[in-house]
Amino acid sequence: MTSKPHSESAAKRAGALYCEVDAEPLERYRKGGYHPTHLGDIFKDGRYKIIHKLGWGGYATVWLARDFLLSRHVAIKILVSELWHDSHEVRILEHLLHGPASHPGKKRIIQLLDRFEHEGPNGTHPCLVFEPLGPSVVSEAELYTSNRLPGKVAWEASRQTIQALAYIHASGIAHGDLHPGNIIFANTTSYQSDTDLLKSLGEPQMSDVIPSSGHSLTAQVPKYLVLPTSPPFVARDFESCQVKLVDFGEAFSVGQQRQIRCPLVFRAPEAFLTSQWDLQVDIWSLGCTIFELVVGYPPFDNFMPNKDDLIREWVSMFGDLPEEWREGLPSPRATEDLESERVTLRDWLHETYFDDDRKQDFSRADIDSLGTLLQSVMQYYPSDRPRASDLLNHTWFQRNPFTA
Repeated sequence: MTSKPHSESAAKRAGALYCEVDAEPLERYRKGGYHPTHLGDIFKDGRYKIIHKLGWGGYATVWLARDFLLSRHVAIKILVSELWHDSHEVRILEHLLHGPASHPGKKRIIQLLDRFEHEGPNGTHPCLVFEPLGPSVVSEAELYTSNRLPGKVAWEASRQTIQALAYIHASGIAHGDLHPGNIIFANTTSYQSDTDLLKSLGEPQMSDVIPSSGHSLTAQVPKYLVLPTSPPFVARDFESCQVKLVDFGEAFSVGQQRQIRCPLVFRAPEAFLTSQWDLQVDIWSLGCTIFELVVGYPPFDNFMPNKDDLIREWVSMFGDLPEEWREGLPSPRATEDLESERVTLRDWLHETYFDDDRKQDFSRADIDSLGTLLQSVMQYYPSDRPRASDLLNHTWFQRNPFTA
């Protein structure tokens, strides 16, 4: 077994258990929690074999597998067993499968290929099978010294994300968790054998789960944790750059509002300050997302953000909150003494993009045009924001800055 050195702070501890790999929390391996999965495990009566790990979240682990029936590689999302009775994400994805094939946004969302249930020591786990994808736009940006995507990729990823959003909105669905971590590069390379794929990915790196003195491992906990990987993004010429919108676990249908758990700095104001939101909650998140795709980080402070500080940034950039939203705010400091801090979104975009130490692929005219787009989508009132289907008519998308 190979292992990757990790610092003590990165190691995972959970009471009597310890592991050096920085991955999913060990305490979630319990009744109702994660399924203890190992490399080589077989699912669905021998159809799928686990060969690597792609990631994890609060409600699932995600694995790369071989589909023996169709001779292909797939990604299997193994949900926690406490969700065995909740087919919400499946219903959303199956609903989206039936939209018009001619809509350009349909191919911009992840495709559900199969679903099944798996019995394990922690319960019955819903398992969703998807096409395997590449890295997120966030992890790809980290490969560059500027920590930002090349301009052409940022522009194309923004355009395709809007296509995806227009498609799901036309289907009466809000994503509810739109941010760059849920925008993934499509993997345009297929591998015939597991060996060839593992040569590209690298062998799995893992480390044993170790019980403390007087304790022992049970069947509810994996013998080891695997460090997540991602299939490489091979289209670095960017001519065939394709992205897909993933993770519909927080999506909701019109009229069936769900709690918004989108990361704080991407979350729309109405999701903080009111009890009602609709499809347009995604449009605000889209503005924050495009800002990060172009600049390399969100428009608001992402270091240990909290509601009060975020509201203060909104007020500084967009002016006072609507009066009906101010009731119950914990501190008047959120809306006072901001004259010295006032900065328009356009000015902040210019200041952050045209940093002398970072590569600049857009002209000032391009960034001016982007500023008008972002200003239109980042409006306090959802009804003042444009629809996703209208955004591609904006000048920033109509005039491709990377065509001769």
